[in-house]
Amino acid sequence: MSVRSTSKRAYEVLMDEGVVGDQRLTVFRSIVSSGKDGITRQEIGEDTELPINAVCGRVNELLKEGRVFEGGETRTNPVSEKQNLIVRAMKYNESYIQAVRRTMGW
Repeated sequence: MSVRSTSKRAYEVLMDEGVVGDQRLTVFRSIVSSGKDGITRQEIGEDTELPINAVCGRVNELLKEGRVFEGGETRTNPVSEKQNLIVRAMKYNESYIQAVRRTMGW
């Protein structure tokens, strides 16, 4: 079995168990909470205590769905001193944001 098929199967298992959906809501909540200032993937990881690979996967899904965007702006990571892209919630997804707020109780 190849690494790719193993990774795909692991992802499918996590989807079936609801882990990915929970992570996506957690990541989206962090992005929404950041407001107009936005947040980097690294900051999302620190905020949610999710591993960076899970954060990147969920952010990429949200990007593909059009729920968040990267405007090309960056913020310097204080540890690595690398520039990290800032992610923000899409304004026109207000109904989705409200649904997440109700679901998460905030």
